[in-house]
Amino acid sequence: MHQRRLFTVAAIGAATLVAVSLSTSCSRKSTQVAPDAPEVLVTTVQPRDVPRVLERVATLDGFINANINAQVQGYLVSRDYKEGSVVNKGDLLFQIDPRPFEAALAQAKATLAKDQANQVKGDADEKRALDLFNKKVISDQERDTAIAAAGSSRANVQ
Repeated sequence: MHQRRLFTVAAIGAATLVAVSLSTSCSRKSTQVAPDAPEVLVTTVQPRDVPRVLERVATLDGFINANINAQVQGYLVSRDYKEGSVVNKGDLLFQIDPRPFEAALAQAKATLAKDQANQVKGDADEKRALDLFNKKVISDQERDTAIAAAGSSRANVQ
């Protein structure tokens, strides 16, 4: 009998516990509110032509591609072609600053003029040395020196 009473008390306690938990869960009201419906634009359908447009990512390659390398160094003054345009052999593509080349040309002309003057002097010295050698006025060494100097000045001009 003692066990029966203990069992009855345990059953009543369990039933009370279940009743309390059910009452607290049922008495809670939902705090979540349903979201408002989103706004939707409504319009009437009208038939019309729509152009077809295709967009692609691509790399284009020319029919004939040419590497352009400068034959001389210098600063570019202008680019005389349009990118992607057709160019022919002999067309002007770039213009390089001519001032350094003009200065080098002027210097080369001055050097040539100096060498030509030295050649005239060397030829005259050679002729004079040969005449003096034939008259036994100068030595073999002086004659050879004059001939070598004249040859050197002729080589500088060529």
